[in-house]
Amino acid sequence: MPHTSPGGPGRDAPTALEALSEVASALLQDPGRATDLSWLEGKGVRAATLALWDEGPQDRLRVVGTYGPTEVVRRQVTTTDGPGFAPVGLDVGPDDVCHVVPVGEADHPRGVLTVVPGSTSAVPAALCRGWAALIATALDRTDLAERLCHGALHDPVTGLPNRRLFVDRLEVAVEQLTRRHAAGFAVVFLEVDGLTLVNDSLGHAAGDMLLREIAARLRSELRTSDTAARFGGAEFAVLLSDPVPEEVLVITERMQQRIAAPVRLGDQEVAVTANAGITTSELVYTRAEDVLRDAATAMHHATRSDEGTASVFDHAMHARAAGRLRTRGELRTALAHGQFVVHYQPIVALDGSGLSHFEALVRWDHPERGLVGPGEFLGPMEENSTIVQLGQWVIDEVCRQVAAWRQGYTGGVTVSVNVSHLEFWSPTLVSTVAEALERHDVPPECLVLEITETVIMADARPATAVMQQLRDLGVRLHIDDFGTGHSSLTALRTLPVDALKIDGSFIRELTLTARTHDLVEIILYMGRVLGLEVIAECVETTDQAQRLEVLGCANAQGWLYARALPGPAAGTLLGTSLARIAAEPLAST
Repeated sequence: MPHTSPGGPGRDAPTALEALSEVASALLQDPGRATDLSWLEGKGVRAATLALWDEGPQDRLRVVGTYGPTEVVRRQVTTTDGPGFAPVGLDVGPDDVCHVVPVGEADHPRGVLTVVPGSTSAVPAALCRGWAALIATALDRTDLAERLCHGALHDPVTGLPNRRLFVDRLEVAVEQLTRRHAAGFAVVFLEVDGLTLVNDSLGHAAGDMLLREIAARLRSELRTSDTAARFGGAEFAVLLSDPVPEEVLVITERMQQRIAAPVRLGDQEVAVTANAGITTSELVYTRAEDVLRDAATAMHHATRSDEGTASVFDHAMHARAAGRLRTRGELRTALAHGQFVVHYQPIVALDGSGLSHFEALVRWDHPERGLVGPGEFLGPMEENSTIVQLGQWVIDEVCRQVAAWRQGYTGGVTVSVNVSHLEFWSPTLVSTVAEALERHDVPPECLVLEITETVIMADARPATAVMQQLRDLGVRLHIDDFGTGHSSLTALRTLPVDALKIDGSFIRELTLTARTHDLVEIILYMGRVLGLEVIAECVETTDQAQRLEVLGCANAQGWLYARALPGPAAGTLLGTSLARIAAEPLAST
C-alpha cells in the first residue's frame, strides 16, 4: 500500500549519514523488509518505487515496493518493457527531479530503485546509491534464508512441497472446516508402480528424471490453489482446494492418465502407472494425519484391485484396515508361538486305487477363535512377506509328517504343498526344500510343490530355471489353478512339470454350461497328449465326479471325498479305496 504522508524537505530532515544508518539498522534486524519502502517516511522523499528484474528470457522489471501518495505512485503498474532504468511505476512530471539507481552489482543486477525527492536538495544521489546498496545486501540475505527454508520444505528431486509443507497446508484446510461457509478439500494419495524397476534397470538418475516428469505433469493438471507434494520414494499427494465433489474422481483419473503416458528417458521409452486413494472433507476431519491415513488406506485398497485404479475412502475401509493391522500383529505372534497347523486333504484316484496322495493346507489355530482358514491370513502375510517364513515352516512340517507316516505304512505317500509367488522367488526356496528332506530323511519323490500358472507365466524363463533346480532335487512339480493364466502349448511342453490341476472354478461349472464342459475336456486331452497327470480340485457333487470319470480324469479332490484332516487322522486313510472315502465322508475339523 502506498503511504500518503511523506516527509517534507524541511529543516528537520535527517542528514544522509543519519538516514543511511537508520535504514541499515532496520534492514539488519529484518532483511525481509528490503522491499518495504515505508522506512522512507521522514527522509525527504516524495515518492519511490523498487523494481526487480524478473527471472526469465524477457528480463522484465516487476514493481515490488512503492512509497508516496496515490496520485504520484501508480497502483496497478507491475512491469515495464522499457530498456535501461526507467522511473518504473512513477508518474513523473517534467519539473520533477528523479534519482534512478541500479540495485546490485554490475555482474549481478537485481533491479532499480527510483526516488523522487521532496525538493532538489533534500535527497542527494549519493544517499540513493547507499540505499540501493543496503537493499541489494538485504535481498541477498533474504534469498539465502528463502533457499534454506525452501530446501527444508521441498523435495530436492522434484522441487515439489515435501510431506512437512503438505501437512502444514492440510492442517490449515482442516482448521478452516470449523468456520462457517469454509471451503472443502480433497486429498489424493498416489503411488507410482514401476519406479523401482526403472531405478534397477536404468539407474537412479533415470528414476529421478521420471520423478521430475511426473511432478511436472501433476502441476499441469492442478490450479494454483491446489498443492502437489512428493512424500518420498514413489509416493505423491495432492491437496485439492474447494473442489466440486463430483469432479474429484475425474481429476484423479486425469492425473493417473497423465502419469501413465510414456516417458522417454534417454534412448528408452518407459511407462508407469499410479494407484490412487481419495478422501474428502465431507467426512469431517479434525487432524491432518487422519486425512492422510485414510487417503493412504484407500490407495492400498486400490493397489489390491488392479494397476492404475482409484479408490474412495469410506469408514468400512478404515475398519478393514484396522483389522488387517491387528491381524498382522497377531500373525507375528502366531509365527513366534507355533500357532499354525497343517491339515491334509485326500487326492483320490477315480479308478478306485488306494489313497496315497494329499494336499497340505495350513490353518491358524487361533487361541480365541479356533481354527482360521487361509483366506483370512494369507493376504496380510503376503503384504509384509512373512508368508515366506510360514512357507518354510510348512515344508518342514510336511516332511516331518511324511516321515511319521512312513514309520507305520509301507506303501507310497505323496503330499502337495502350495508355493506362493513370494516363496517361489525367494532365494532360499531350493535350500529350504533340500534341507527339510534331508533333516527328516524323506525321499524327494514324496514331496510335490504346486505353483500357480500365473506365477510361472509372469516371467517364464527365470521361473523355468528355478523349477529345474527343484526338479533336480527329485521333487515333483504341479501347475496349480490351471486355466486361469496364459500358458502356451510351447511353455507346457518345455516346463519341467508332472501334472496340471484344473482350477476349481471350472469344476464348479462343469455340469452347468457346455462351454465349461468343453474347456475341461480340452485340458484333459492336452494333459494326455503332453504326458501330464491331470487333477480336478473342488469336486463337491456326484454329478461332477461322474462327469469327470466319463471325460477320463484320473484324480480328484474335494469335499465329496473328504475335507482337510489333521495329520494323524489323514494317516488312517492311507491305502483306503475311493469307495470307502466317498461312503464315509469325514467332518471338517
